Amino acid sequence: MGKTDRQVAAGGGAGRRRGPRSWANPELQPVHLLLGLVEDREGVIPAVLEKIGAPIERLESELHQIEEKLPRVSGAAAQPAWVRR
Repeated sequence: MGKTDRQVAAGGGAGRRRGPRSWANPELQPVHLLLGLVEDREGVIPAVLEKIGAPIERLESELHQIEEKLPRVSGAAAQPAWVRR
């Protein structure tokens, strides 16, 4: 699995962190990918953000707030899907 694949998988997993509400938002949105990149503490993105003095924890918190506002799906029909815009 390449680095990009791992980052997409990490971003796609963002909607799964809610325990019983797995895949609360089944669409892979840019916020999920950004969260995956920011949360990858061994990746280049957190290193760059830290180097420029960006508040990583605040950014992560705000991204989670954006994610929380996304529409939610529950039950057996909640499966991940790619959305093209």
